[in-house]
Amino acid sequence: MQTKYYASAFEYFPELDMNVSYSNIADHFSWFDTWPGVCELEPEFRPIKMTYGDDSDISWEDWHLWSKLTDDFGFPIEWKAGDAVIVCNYRFSHGRPKYEIHEGEKRELGVVLGPSYDRINDLPGKW
Repeated sequence: MQTKYYASAFEYFPELDMNVSYSNIADHFSWFDTWPGVCELEPEFRPIKMTYGDDSDISWEDWHLWSKLTDDFGFPIEWKAGDAVIVCNYRFSHGRPKYEIHEGEKRELGVVLGPSYDRINDLPGKW
């Protein structure tokens, strides 16, 4: 069984009155590159595959450009011991860089889900 879902890579964000990027690496098969058991699978057999709207594959060149834009225009969170950070996934594409937990360290990550909403995709003239 295969399910396909088609949506814009952008979403209108009323609080900013503009379209914002809504897709990120978690929507691409490469998200699973470090998942044991899944990383060994060829991309077509992984749980997620991102394509253009016409079902053509996103080239590695385009994917690397998109990843670079995200890296270049994202912002770092300068963590200090005891910090807690809340990030709006809607506004910031729920992406984050890889982190490592060193021997003797402990991290706790939590997730809070807000109210559900219906996607409206991007709106003309809101770029």
